[in-house]
Amino acid sequence: MFEIIETLVQLIVIVASLAHSLIFAINKKNNLWTLLSFFYGSYALGVSYWLICIVFLGATPAISVVSDFSWYTTYLFLFLMFRYAFAKHGYVEAVSKKPIYFVIPSIGPLFSAVMAAYYMRFGSVVSNVIYALLMGMLLYGLIYVFINFKVVKNRNFRTLCYVTLLFCFAEYGMWTASCIFEGNTIANPYFWFDMLLTINFPIFIPIIRKEVAE
Repeated sequence: MFEIIETLVQLIVIVASLAHSLIFAINKKNNLWTLLSFFYGSYALGVSYWLICIVFLGATPAISVVSDFSWYTTYLFLFLMFRYAFAKHGYVEAVSKKPIYFVIPSIGPLFSAVMAAYYMRFGSVVSNVIYALLMGMLLYGLIYVFINFKVVKNRNFRTLCYVTLLFCFAEYGMWTASCIFEGNTIANPYFWFDMLLTINFPIFIPIIRKEVAE
């Protein structure tokens, strides 16, 4: 029962955030609002499918292709949103071109690959490879920005990076906890990270509002 309630609350938060961003996407006709809407919409589809399965089947999906595909596109839209904002501020040309600045961010994809190898013990090899590629791209971009903070001075864009990193942290926390812990009560750390993710979703809205206004 707790899992159903927690998942339903998350879906409500995402749908409310989606409605908000869609209104701005239609009125402002701005790419950032559009990408944010796709981000919310994709994740909402995955959560909806998950919720339907646990309500009507009494278990998490045995076939997770639907939810997985929804979440693949979620990470892709988040990366595109992050990349668009990065380019919007003119940082593509401003950041350092020294080779070391391209090597250090490889820690991100390496971390994703190591975690994917661990998750493969519990799930599909193909889906974990895809997750690793998408999350690896996100982490590479974030680390690249963090080591270029002397150039990346826009406070709102920095906040976007922090919130995106928090999103990645919550996702990895959920995945790892699901491999270690069992049970559908609040004592399971999986739900702690999932609730953190729920809180994280609406935070993107004021950040994107400021991004568009600048």
